[in-house]
Amino acid sequence: LNCYGRSVAVKPACYVGVTKGAGGWVSAVQDLPGMNGALKRRELHGLRVRVRTGGYFSVFDLSRTMQAIVLGVVILELPAKLVLLFMLLCLGRLSSLYQDAIFRRFSLPSQVASLSARLLSSAS
Repeated sequence: LNCYGRSVAVKPACYVGVTKGAGGWVSAVQDLPGMNGALKRRELHGLRVRVRTGGYFSVFDLSRTMQAIVLGVVILELPAKLVLLFMLLCLGRLSSLYQDAIFRRFSLPSQVASLSARLLSSAS
């Protein structure tokens, strides 16, 4: 037996609430034509019921939870990124040393000067 594509072992719950509204008891009188032209009188009594639907349906799904954890840990490389952020932002003076080691500063004029010096020394 399945309920919303899931096994009944999951045991979904349904909650019903009842509130009293204004004018719940209803009565009416009807005069209807009967046999031989006589009028037939009907007295109707009842309870007015108004139904308001809404709500949500949710079930804890361990498979989707594990999928989200695996996505965060393996595919997005989340632990490595968190360690990198911690190293670069939270270690004070040591963070600036890590920044200098990880992100090498690049200066085009100094690179061109060193390249031309190497070319001149290898040509002679």
